[in-house]
Amino acid sequence: MTHRAYNPAMRVLPFVALAIALQGCAPAPAAELLLVGGRVYTLSWPDPDREGRPNAAAPFDGAGWRPDAEAVAIGKGRILFVGDRAGAERLANAATRTIDLKGATVIPGLIDSHVHLANLGANLERVNLVGVRTPAEAVEKANNTPFGLSAGVWTDKGSRILWMANQLRAGVVWSNTFNRFDPTSPFCGYKESGFGREGGRHGLLPYLDIDGAA
Repeated sequence: MTHRAYNPAMRVLPFVALAIALQGCAPAPAAELLLVGGRVYTLSWPDPDREGRPNAAAPFDGAGWRPDAEAVAIGKGRILFVGDRAGAERLANAATRTIDLKGATVIPGLIDSHVHLANLGANLERVNLVGVRTPAEAVEKANNTPFGLSAGVWTDKGSRILWMANQLRAGVVWSNTFNRFDPTSPFCGYKESGFGREGGRHGLLPYLDIDGAA
């Protein structure tokens, strides 16, 4: 009859295996808050090169920067998920609150870098004309925005300035300069850039009550 030496580790191993198996079956934590429908910039891509050109893995192309996610799931003060909406909704339950960002910009987490969020917002309101080859294409791209406060045209051709000023849906179109005002000239905006007129005779008309007598 052969006797094997007692090894305590042989009794521990099954329990370790069971614990690992149970841990692998643990459900994902439920999200308390979902942010969906946003323009989420994770800033997780590699740094640009020494000339400032974005890395090839960055969400950047000829049209400019684009968001690399659309939803964020948050639970117990931590970010549980960043990605598409379907992935975030898999972490939701009946008690999860969902906020539709309606295209608002989100940079999740603590970003420990030198960034200017105000400049990011301003850049998103401007028109990126990189790759534009003709005046007509520039006008089409400029008019395809929700804003129309001001525009500037730089050219040595007077006819082109007049044509573009007539085509651009902007309250002010500057010619070979920018951000210069004449108090006698009316100033206005189109679309989400406001309505009405300020400055000049046109700016006074809303405050006047004009009567006629014969």
